[in-house]
Amino acid sequence: MDSIAERAGIGKGTVYEYFRNKQELFFGVFDDYIASMERQARQSLELPADTAAGHIQQAIHTVLAMSCEARDLFPLVFEFWSASASQDRQKPIATMFRDAYAKFRGLIADQIRRGQQAGEFDQTADATRIAAVLVGALDGLFLQAWFDPALDPVSMGDDFVAVLLRGLVAPSKAFRKRERPGNEE
Repeated sequence: MDSIAERAGIGKGTVYEYFRNKQELFFGVFDDYIASMERQARQSLELPADTAAGHIQQAIHTVLAMSCEARDLFPLVFEFWSASASQDRQKPIATMFRDAYAKFRGLIADQIRRGQQAGEFDQTADATRIAAVLVGALDGLFLQAWFDPALDPVSMGDDFVAVLLRGLVAPSKAFRKRERPGNEE
């Protein structure tokens, strides 16, 4: 709390006017970071784009770039993941993660559905599942970037999203959706 007050140029008592303890501050920082990412992703969706694919690319690029700019917050995100296993903090942190992931998946899934309605994307694609896998891939990319700072998650993510979106355009004649066990015809 001392170093935060010093960096903010305020007295330690002033910090305690806003946050009762370190845990509250911890949650506040993370909540603000997530809200900022969501706000910027939504704003990127308002930028002009000819297609749903263009909007998805803009939103993902914005989030990737923002995450790279805040690379010094990676340890905080990992701390939150770790803290979600702690009995005393598990529920509020798990709720924060669940809500943040749901919002971001929802933004992407909505754009996929928009593209499906416009005839841009394959109608049979499950927008919710594709959005979930995309978000998971981006998480994995940033985990790798944490351990290997030489990786460029923005350009790698841009490439991945472009390939994924091309795959949504039309179903491949050579690829059949794998049947789930119990769903055999």
